[in-house]
Amino acid sequence: NARLVQWWIGHYVEEQGRMPLAAVSPRDIDSFLAKKEWSGTTRQQGFVYLRLFYNWLVRYEHLDRSPVQRAERPQAAPVHHLLTVPQVKRLIGLTSNCDRMRAWLVLGLFGGMRISEVGRALPEHIEAVEIFVPQTKSTDPEPRPRFVPILPALKRHLPKSWDCLSEDHIKRARTALAHEMGWDEWPQNCLRHTSASMHYAAWQDAGKTAYYLGHSSPKMVRERYARAVRKKEALSFWGL
Repeated sequence: NARLVQWWIGHYVEEQGRMPLAAVSPRDIDSFLAKKEWSGTTRQQGFVYLRLFYNWLVRYEHLDRSPVQRAERPQAAPVHHLLTVPQVKRLIGLTSNCDRMRAWLVLGLFGGMRISEVGRALPEHIEAVEIFVPQTKSTDPEPRPRFVPILPALKRHLPKSWDCLSEDHIKRARTALAHEMGWDEWPQNCLRHTSASMHYAAWQDAGKTAYYLGHSSPKMVRERYARAVRKKEALSFWGL
């Protein structure tokens, strides 16, 4: 995928700065891949594209050897944590007095939105049936403009107005909610993963779910987000 190769190399060069190629060490590669709040799958993707880049440099004799060969390959992505319907009900209740927290919660749960997208979605971007998320510079490898369909559950719970949410706001909200739920920490990406799995289980259409999530391929939905969720539970989720 040429676009992803270009994104990874460009982002890597931006992070490393003006460093001579021969001066890059395996530790620099490890540090780059561990620096961001990426999932295990995203880190593995970065490792693969950096390895291709450095193998190309070695092949055409710009370097004698690749630092990626001695870097630590990121671990496989952990099992995605899915929220149950009772847990979702409680989270909605806990955010009833804060429109910003409620907006972040339901845009992830019932809109399948990434954290980077939630921070760019504002009330003025909402039309009758969808939310427009504008393109901006992002650490997400897929920062293209996106239209998020407003499903009935999202329409019911989304506040009419809310302030812009930064990633720092979201981190604090997650910590507070995890404490209220009795969790040691907030399960990574649990809102989007729950939304994706519930959507796929309810409608059983990988193409429709891919469009809903902003993916270009249904294959990613089947491989990454399809979970053992009963259709009855999924319909209960969307009926909240």
